[in-house]
Amino acid sequence: GKVNFAFQYRDPHLRPNMDQDISGMLFTNNVDRDWSIWGHNLGKVFPVGYSNNIYALVGGKRDNEQYCFSAIETKNAIVQYIVDNHGIDNRNPQWFTISPNDNDKVCMCDACLKLGNKTNNATPAVIALMNQLGEQFPKDHFYTIGYRTTEEVPLVNMAPNTGVLLSTVNISKAPILDKGNSHVRRFSTLLGQWKKKTPAVYLWDYISNFDEYLTPFPNLMRVQEQLLFFKNEGVDGIFMNGSGYDYAPFDDV
Repeated sequence: GKVNFAFQYRDPHLRPNMDQDISGMLFTNNVDRDWSIWGHNLGKVFPVGYSNNIYALVGGKRDNEQYCFSAIETKNAIVQYIVDNHGIDNRNPQWFTISPNDNDKVCMCDACLKLGNKTNNATPAVIALMNQLGEQFPKDHFYTIGYRTTEEVPLVNMAPNTGVLLSTVNISKAPILDKGNSHVRRFSTLLGQWKKKTPAVYLWDYISNFDEYLTPFPNLMRVQEQLLFFKNEGVDGIFMNGSGYDYAPFDDV
């Protein structure tokens, strides 16, 4: 049938959504099926023993815990991964997350500095690479994660087939999101700034008790209210980070 959902991307990352029959009936998304590269998994594109230039220059030394996004070797490895796994012509669009590893290290090589990198901001080099990939593969979609060193909004406009997964980790998640709260107001401002630079803003939201999945976490009503807030703020899609492959109370709801 023809449907018109509030969000163009809808992924409740809970165990029932891993079942293709269930997600098919509900027409929800699933990271394992929808994304060729997801989350902080860029490392999968680099062959064993690949060039050392892919690593970030931190404190004057190459650091294998983070990547250099301006290096031609980094781009070439991603391009080769796309071609090897998906081909070039006569194929369906693919989705890729181009994001740093989950730490605060930023490449400070000459090329990254020229693009605008700062010690706490890797956004310039990451977005430059995404724009290049978006131009080379116009049918595919490239997203970064607005989080830690890539939370800051780029100064340049992003390609039409790119976007951001903006993390809500810094919002104080009260039952009602009120802009009178400084955390909520800051997030709303940040979201608005991203919307001026990119065609699509998705959220990386959080809906589980990550300390103990088996402890009841009855947040259904507050999630409903928060989704309405996010929709009114202009969010285009949402990944709801839940218990994933593990059981959690109410996950079927």
